[in-house]
Amino acid sequence: MKEKEMLQKKELVDKYLKKKKYICLFDIYFYNIDEVSLYMRLDYDKNSNTYRINIVNLSSMENKKVESWLNSNLIYPSMVHEFKNIIANNGIVEDHIDNDNINSKVIINSYLTDYEYTKKSFTFKRYIPKCWQFLAEALYILFDAVPRYQYSLFQILLEGLIEPDTNCVFKFDLEKDNIDNLFNKKDIISGKEIFDNKKVRFLEKVNNTYYSVISGKQEHLVSIINNYNNKEVQMSCNCFNQGFCKHIYATLLAIKNKKEKKFFKIAKINNDKNVIDNLKEFNYYLCADIAEDYFVVVNNLEYLLLPILDNKTLAYKIIEDDENKTLEKKLNSYLKKHKIDLKKGV
Repeated sequence: MKEKEMLQKKELVDKYLKKKKYICLFDIYFYNIDEVSLYMRLDYDKNSNTYRINIVNLSSMENKKVESWLNSNLIYPSMVHEFKNIIANNGIVEDHIDNDNINSKVIINSYLTDYEYTKKSFTFKRYIPKCWQFLAEALYILFDAVPRYQYSLFQILLEGLIEPDTNCVFKFDLEKDNIDNLFNKKDIISGKEIFDNKKVRFLEKVNNTYYSVISGKQEHLVSIINNYNNKEVQMSCNCFNQGFCKHIYATLLAIKNKKEKKFFKIAKINNDKNVIDNLKEFNYYLCADIAEDYFVVVNNLEYLLLPILDNKTLAYKIIEDDENKTLEKKLNSYLKKHKIDLKKGV
């Protein structure tokens, strides 16, 4: 997605709306936000004496017929008046230098001539900075008047203003930001104890998600989704603590210290792919143990029990074990107990 091409399409939209005698009051150019580039304008239509929000998905625009790609929505004058007041009442605001290493861009321009002392242009990489927080209030009015499927863009812009919380996506650089800022002192101390006592039993990254198992009186599952490109994370644990708990802290310490310990992995017997292909294509289950008649596998933040046998034959094969062949030994012990010949079963 080349920005030059997106800007050329944006220029076509501007020319088309100018020809229709639309007066632009405010515009927003989104470049490469989750691989989407979009152009949004608040316009006054001189012909009908109405206000409109015009939107074009620049990424989808395949030809120069702007009218085929334009989504135009009426907005009440009272909402426009409220919007103008929010922009006007913030006066001259400080500049902002965005140091995020993100390949995206948001450029907002205000053409409200009634308020000469108001800042006219705002540029940032992806998230509305806190010094321009009033933009969130203003943009909410605009996005409230457009189709709901486009509301996700507004939610992305807000992520830098959202207070971090578990199970929610928030802005955080897993490599550089201080994890201590997310936790209370008690959970920091307890989390360090878990890490120091090597109770992070498993830790592995699959695609963009870290999964860990924390051992103790009860085992707990942690998942940390890390969008490296956009510096966004989502952290979850299946313990009863509703906030950032000691298990998440211990997992983050293990990630920071590169203490990855891979899960066992199993795949269905009727899967005819070889080990390498199964691993490349993620055709496997993350296995934590064998318990009674089941493989214990990780399914998001839950344990899933997969029966070892199917009609007295082995249902799953081990495609990755540890260096001590721990899972294979447990499986052989189980099969021997149930008088199952491994070679015949396979």
